[in-house]
Amino acid sequence: FFLHKVVVITGASSGIGRSLSLWYLNNGARVALIGRDIIELDRIAKQYPSQSLAVQAELTNDQNLIDIKLAVVEKFGGADILINCAGVIFPGDLQTSFPQDFDYLTDVHVRTPWILTQLFLEMLKRNRGCIVNVSCDKGSRPEPGMVGYCIGKAGVEMFTQAAALELAPFGVRVNAVA
Repeated sequence: FFLHKVVVITGASSGIGRSLSLWYLNNGARVALIGRDIIELDRIAKQYPSQSLAVQAELTNDQNLIDIKLAVVEKFGGADILINCAGVIFPGDLQTSFPQDFDYLTDVHVRTPWILTQLFLEMLKRNRGCIVNVSCDKGSRPEPGMVGYCIGKAGVEMFTQAAALELAPFGVRVNAVA
């Protein structure tokens, strides 16, 4: 089913992103593995040399996001599925959270998926693709001491809902999983 599909996965070097990457690769997809740990990304890519592309990126850097798109287009010619799986967690309450931590959480969880969606949008429309944003139950059920993280995940869910409404007429499905 996924033969010839191109999947872009952020957070591919660990956790859910790594598991998704391996699942798609094992099911015949071509996968752009995006993450911070280039050693792990390269380890996965070496197992699937013709199917994979490993890209180390700091997702809060706009030029890195543009470079991801360019690398995917150069290697695979486009994308069919975008999975925004990268995530970070900093505990902190209203009194002890640093504004820089809040900014970083928001950049990784909300801004990066927004920009990557914009960058890949024309391809996804052309291919009637899909976007999957990875959230968390804390996006709808906050936890004390996790204010920045909870706000970031709530932002993921609202972005998903808004993008789903806007992109449905183009045949692009947008969903979040928590």
